[in-house]
Amino acid sequence: MASLELDPSSGRYRVRFRYAGQAFKRSLRTKRQRVANAAFGQVEQTLRLLELGMVSVPAGVEPGRFIVSGARLRKALQPESPVRTVGDLFRVYEAELPAGAKEQRTLEGERLHFKHLGRHLKPTTRVETINHAVMQRYIERRSTDKYRGRSTGPDTIKKEVSTLRMVWNWARAQGYLDGPPPVDRLLYSKRDERPPFLPMADIRRRVDQSGLSKK
Repeated sequence: MASLELDPSSGRYRVRFRYAGQAFKRSLRTKRQRVANAAFGQVEQTLRLLELGMVSVPAGVEPGRFIVSGARLRKALQPESPVRTVGDLFRVYEAELPAGAKEQRTLEGERLHFKHLGRHLKPTTRVETINHAVMQRYIERRSTDKYRGRSTGPDTIKKEVSTLRMVWNWARAQGYLDGPPPVDRLLYSKRDERPPFLPMADIRRRVDQSGLSKK
């Protein structure tokens, strides 16, 4: 009647089932197998109750949400999170940020970061599919972007990822997202890091030792 599977892109469990001739696929919003097994059992039990006619889907309630809720009407009627995609995440954050909460310069910087994040992560990408591998690919792709002939440096990319962390944690605090942002232990290129400060005497010595011509 139903099947449980692990979404390889997000690492979260999801359930597939059919009801009234329609196929449904719903995320269980958990990476814990024990929790997923319990939710899956709840789905199967609800399907059996529906088949026996012991419960029915209330009018105006989406069947998939009712079944995943375990036939609990109150839970099924809870509004869905407004944050479903990367584009939603940035849009809802800006819409709900209180006026005057941040300086205009800070907001402009965040919007620039949103632009670059959205360009590589894609605004239509489901948030639950954003994982560590996706963010590592973002870093690799972003580092190939050119500005005035130079590649985007790691410091710039780190700031963009930090902005994503901030907005993700905000959405999590609002109850819009589950789980922490997948931005820990990411690897950044070091090729564009500035060399350490050196006194002029050390610079001259390095130039002499390198055998460079005067030109």
